[in-house]
Amino acid sequence: MANQLVDLKFSSSSSFVINRRVQLDYFLPHKHDFVEFYYVYQGTGSEKLNGKEYIIEPGTFCVVLPYQVHQLSTDKSNTVSLINGEISLDSIYDTDSATSDLYELLFTDLPAITYLNKKTSLIIEDILKQLLQEQTNFYIYKNKMIKAKLIELFIIVNRFRHNLDSSSEKGISSKTSINNNSNKLIWEIIYYVHSHYQENITLEKLSNIFHLSKPYISSQFKKQFGQNFISFLNEVRIKNACVLILSTDLSITEIAFTSGFKSYCSFTRTFHQIKGMSPSKFKQANLSLKC
Repeated sequence: MANQLVDLKFSSSSSFVINRRVQLDYFLPHKHDFVEFYYVYQGTGSEKLNGKEYIIEPGTFCVVLPYQVHQLSTDKSNTVSLINGEISLDSIYDTDSATSDLYELLFTDLPAITYLNKKTSLIIEDILKQLLQEQTNFYIYKNKMIKAKLIELFIIVNRFRHNLDSSSEKGISSKTSINNNSNKLIWEIIYYVHSHYQENITLEKLSNIFHLSKPYISSQFKKQFGQNFISFLNEVRIKNACVLILSTDLSITEIAFTSGFKSYCSFTRTFHQIKGMSPSKFKQANLSLKC
C-alpha cells in the first residue's frame, strides 16, 4: 500500500484552476483525469513522466496529459516553487466552456517538458500572474479572459517548442523528448472512454467508431499509458466508483453496475486489484479520515 499510485480526479466546479505552490520537495507518483501544466520559477529537481526522468529548473514548462503517470522530487535543501494549472477534460471538448478551443494546442506531438529562455519565461510569468488574478477576482468577462490568456499561453509555449533543437533537452535517463501524442485521434478515444465508461466498451466498438484497427488502438494505449485497453478502462471505472462510494448512499452492488461492470464479483475483484482493498474497506478507511 505504501507504493500505491495516487489517482486524482478533477474536483473543481469550474473548468480551470491555477495555484502558486512554494517550496515543494516531493510529489508521490500520480495520474489524473485532467490536463495539468506547470511553470517552475525557483529551485531545481526532477520530474519523472511516463517512466522518463527530466531535470526541472527555473524556466521549465511542463504539460501532463490525462492519465499519464508523473512525480516530482528535489533535494530537500533546494525545494521547487512553481505555478500550476489544471484544465478539466470535459471542458476542453465543451464548446460553451471557458477552456474550449484548447484541444489543438494541448494534444500535440511537441515535447511535454520544455526549457524556456529568459525572454519567453518573462512573458509566461506575466500571463500566469494575470491568470492568478483573474481566478481570484470577479471581473466582468472573467471566463472569456481566462480562455484568451490560456490560448495565448499555449500559443507562445508551442511556438517556442516548435523552434527547439531536440539536442537541447536535458533528459536524465534519455535525451529523447516525450511526445504528448503521435496521433490526436487517440485523445478522442480517451475522451470517449472518459465519457462512456458506464457502457459496454470494447476494442471492436472503438475500432468501428473511430475507423482504426484494434491492434493500432491497443498499441496506442500501451504507448501512451504503459497498459492495455482493458486495464485503462477498469482504472477509469474504479476511479469513478470511488467517487460514488464516498459521495453517495448507493450500495456497493449499485455502484458496481453504475460504474460499468457486468457483475458484482468482477467489480470487487478489480477494485481490490487496483486499490489494494475491498470497496467496503475503502469506504471505512476514508470515512475514518474525515472523523
